[in-house]
Amino acid sequence: MVVTAAHSGKRFYVDCICYNMNAENSFPRKEGYLGPLEYSSYADYYKQKYGVELVYKKQPLIRARGVSYCKNLLSPRFEHSEAREGDFSENVDKTYYVYLPPELCLVHPLPGSLIRGAQRLPSIMRRVESMLLAVQLKETIDYPVPAVKILEALTAASCQETFCYERAELLGDAYLKWVVSRFLFLKYPQKHEGQLTRMRQQMVSNMVLYQFALNKTLQSYIQADRFAPSRWAAPGVLPVFDEETRESEPSIFGEGSIPGNEVQKDYDDDYTDSIQEEGEIDGDSSCYRVLSSKTLADVVEALIGVYYVAGGKIAANHLMRWIGIHAELDPQEIPPPKPYNIPESILKGIDFETLEGVLGMKFQNKGFLIEAITHASRPSSGVSCYQRLEFVGDAVLDHLITKHLFFTYTDLPPGRLTDLRAAAVNNENFARVAVRRKLHGHLRHGSSALEKQIREFVKDVREEISKSGFNSFGLGDCKAPKVLGDIIESIAGAVFLDSGYDTSAVWKVFILDILDKLS
Repeated sequence: MVVTAAHSGKRFYVDCICYNMNAENSFPRKEGYLGPLEYSSYADYYKQKYGVELVYKKQPLIRARGVSYCKNLLSPRFEHSEAREGDFSENVDKTYYVYLPPELCLVHPLPGSLIRGAQRLPSIMRRVESMLLAVQLKETIDYPVPAVKILEALTAASCQETFCYERAELLGDAYLKWVVSRFLFLKYPQKHEGQLTRMRQQMVSNMVLYQFALNKTLQSYIQADRFAPSRWAAPGVLPVFDEETRESEPSIFGEGSIPGNEVQKDYDDDYTDSIQEEGEIDGDSSCYRVLSSKTLADVVEALIGVYYVAGGKIAANHLMRWIGIHAELDPQEIPPPKPYNIPESILKGIDFETLEGVLGMKFQNKGFLIEAITHASRPSSGVSCYQRLEFVGDAVLDHLITKHLFFTYTDLPPGRLTDLRAAAVNNENFARVAVRRKLHGHLRHGSSALEKQIREFVKDVREEISKSGFNSFGLGDCKAPKVLGDIIESIAGAVFLDSGYDTSAVWKVFILDILDKLS
C-alpha cells in the first residue's frame, strides 16, 4: 500500500503497523545528539514542525519508507543488487523508515507493486529502444551478428552502464591496422616504410573513420549519454517540464520523498526537490546531443572488433567494406616476392644455421631473413634495410598480441587490458626479447655509436636477468636502442612473408617469448 502524508505531500510505502507505538511515545534523539530533547513526543514533533494538532494520539503508528525517485537500473550498481520482494524489508536499513500517524495518511489509489513496476519502466524502455536501434543497424549491415554485441559497440563508457565499446575498440583498432598494413605492403612493393605509414594514416586515421561514420549516420545509433530516468518520456512524446504542475501534482516517477528517517533527521521541505540521479545533466538536453569525432571513430573500430569476435576475419572484413574501408587484395593481384640478388660475400658473413636455430624456423627465401637484420647504416647491393618488413611486422605482432589478450583475459576491464597490451607491445620489451634470443649478434649495421649502445644495453639486460623477480618491462637504467625492438618486428615480417602470409607462423616464433614476462 502507498499513502500520501497530508502534512508534507510526500508518499510512502507502508511497511507495517506498529501496535506497540503511538503518537505519545517519546520522540527519538537525532543520531549523535546529546543535548536536551527537542521534541517530547511524536505528537509534539508534528505540532511544532508542521503546526498539526493530532486528534487520535492513541492510534498505532504506521512504519513506512519513502517512495524514491526512479533509479537508473542500467547502472552497474543495480546489476546484482535487486532483492526479492519478500526479503526487501530485511535489506533496507532501519534509518530509512519513518513513523506516521494514521490520521495524516491518505491512501493512494495505486497499489505499491504497480508503482514499483512503473518506476522500472523508464530503464526497461531505454534498453528496448537501444536494442531496437542495434537491431536496425544489424539489418542495415546485413551480417548475422548478435544485436547485443552491436549494442555493446554503440555504447560509450560515458553511459556508465555494465558494458561499453572500449574492449572491442582495442581489438578492432589492432585488426584494422593489421589488415590495412598488409594490404599496403603487398600492393605497393616499391614504397618505403615512411610512404606506407603515411598511406595507412590516410586510410584509417580518426578523422577518416569519423567521416565514414557520418556517411553511414552512425551518430544516430550511438548511446553516449548517461540515462536520466526522471527525464524520460515515452517514445514519440515530448517531455513536459512544467514547474507549476510539478509543484502541485508531484509524479509517482519523481516523487519528492525522504531518503532518510523523517523522525530522526530534520530535512527542509524543499530537500528532495533538489535530488538528482548522480551524473544526471541538469536542464533539458533531449533536443540535441554532442558527440566528438573520436567517439564516432572509436565506434567504427568497436564494430570491427565485435564483428571479428562474432564471425572472425570474414565478418570483420564485411563490416569494413560496408563502412567504406577497402583493404582486400585479390590473390591474383598480389605481386610475387621480389627477387634477391645477394652477393656471395654477404651470404658467407651470416650464420644462417645459428640464426634459424634461434628462431626455430628454416627460411625458404634467405633474402627475407637478410633484409630483416640489415640496418640502414649498412647499405649493400641487392639488400634493402629492414624498414619495410618492420612496418608489416609491427602490425602483425600488435594484432596477434591484442587478440591473445582480448580472448584470454575476458573479465579484464578496458583500461587494464590497454595497460597489459602496452606492457607487451613496446620497444623495451621487444629489445629484451632480442637480447634473450641473442639476435643482436646477427644485426648487420655500420655504426660504431650504435654498437656501443647495444653493448651497454646487453650488459644491463644480463644484470636484470641475474636479479630474480626483476620486472623486465623497460625498468632498467639503460634505455633500449630502438634498432633492437625494430629487428623483432622486421623478423616477424620476414616470417610472415616466408611462410606464405601465415600469421600462425609468427605466433609460433615470437609470441610466447614476448608474453613470457607478462604471465
